[in-house]
Amino acid sequence: MKQTRWTTLAALAVVAAVLSWGLQQALTRAGQSAVALQWPLSLVLGGLAVLVILLALPVRRRLAGDPHPLNPFYATNVLVLAKSCSLTGALLFGVAVGFLVFQLTLPVFTADDRFWSTAVTGLAALALVIAGLIAEHFCKLPPTEDDTASDGSGQHPVPEV
Repeated sequence: MKQTRWTTLAALAVVAAVLSWGLQQALTRAGQSAVALQWPLSLVLGGLAVLVILLALPVRRRLAGDPHPLNPFYATNVLVLAKSCSLTGALLFGVAVGFLVFQLTLPVFTADDRFWSTAVTGLAALALVIAGLIAEHFCKLPPTEDDTASDGSGQHPVPEV
C-alpha cells in the first residue's frame, strides 16, 4: 500500500469544500435552511484522532525493536484505519470549510453557535487527517536490503534468463 500523498488529501478537501458550498447555496435559494455541523461530530472526530494514534503505538514500538510479538493482521488493520482516517478527515475538513465560507459570505454575518460548531468540527477533522498521517508513518516498514538493491525507481531489477 502506498503512503497517502498530501496532494490527494488537498484535492479531496477542495472538491468537498466546493460541493458543500454549492449545497448550501442551493438549499438557501430553494427556501430551505442551511445545513450545520453539530458539536458531537467534533467530539467523535477528536476521539477518533486520539484512538488511531493509540492503536498505532504498538506497531511503532515493534518496528523500533520491541521483542514482543505483534500480529501482522493487527498492523495491517491499523494501517488501513490510518489511511481511511486521513481521507475521511480531509473530506470532512473540506465540508467544514465550504460551510464556513458560505456563512462568512452571508449578507449579515453572526458568529453564532452554528459558526463555532462548524469551525471546531473543521479543526477536529484536520486533527484526524494529521493523526491518520502520523499513524500511517508509524506503520511504515524500514527499507530492506532488496529495497536498497533496486535502481531507485521502486521496481526491482528483473534477472535475465
